[in-house]
Amino acid sequence: MSLRAIQEALKLQGSIKKDKTTGKYYFIVDIGRDELTGKRRQKKKRGFTTKKEAEKALAVVLNELNLGTFIEPQLIDLDSFIKEWFVERQTQLAKSTLKNHQCLYRNHLKPKLDHYKLQDLNPIVLQKFTNSLVADSSLSHNSIRKLLFLMNHLMKKAHGLRLISENPLIHVNIPREVKSEMTIWDLKQVSYYIAYAKQNRYYTIVLVLMALLTGMRKGEILGLRWRDIDFEKRVIYIRQIYDGYAKELKVGAKTASGVRSIHILGMLVIY
Repeated sequence: MSLRAIQEALKLQGSIKKDKTTGKYYFIVDIGRDELTGKRRQKKKRGFTTKKEAEKALAVVLNELNLGTFIEPQLIDLDSFIKEWFVERQTQLAKSTLKNHQCLYRNHLKPKLDHYKLQDLNPIVLQKFTNSLVADSSLSHNSIRKLLFLMNHLMKKAHGLRLISENPLIHVNIPREVKSEMTIWDLKQVSYYIAYAKQNRYYTIVLVLMALLTGMRKGEILGLRWRDIDFEKRVIYIRQIYDGYAKELKVGAKTASGVRSIHILGMLVIY
């Protein structure tokens, strides 16, 4: 569709003009009325070398207005946006998860991306950022996955608020996870660990054995109560955890898969 056809179909006023000072072209187009004030709004873009370039750019804006996909650029920096986003997430996430996300942002996202405006975080910028994470030998694949998960949620929110036209991460190649073989301690290593743990003033043989023999997480062990243990059947039921960040007990486990029962060995029951 030609520029004139788009203008006639939309009944919008768009014009191309030449800046007498710079000799370059620019366009002005009506983008509707402000919903709050009712005043007419216009978009202006400068810096086109030729009139044809300005016409093409104007045609894109008019077409987006027609499709309802036009988003008026708002120069919001990533740091300001994510701080507001974290305030919102306080009511949606556990305190420990929120602190973890804030730590990821502060240590990895902020140093490399906080000088960008949201609208400048295009697929090229985010692909380079992703590549830099992969090249960082200090980061595990799990840490990289968490960082990209956090960034993806952030971009989805910005898109939902119509601050950006799309989530740029959908065009970024995410590295595949290279699964490593799990290393399991042998009896000699377990004995060495117990001997070393005895040197700590907080050492408790039951807690150490429970961690070694059941695979329970620290929060699960600290949240354990006598009524969660069936000594006759030799079963431990994970019914609550202790959240170290929030300093409180929480019903349930950290994840859905964490809600489980664990069969325990006789030696643990004896202790």
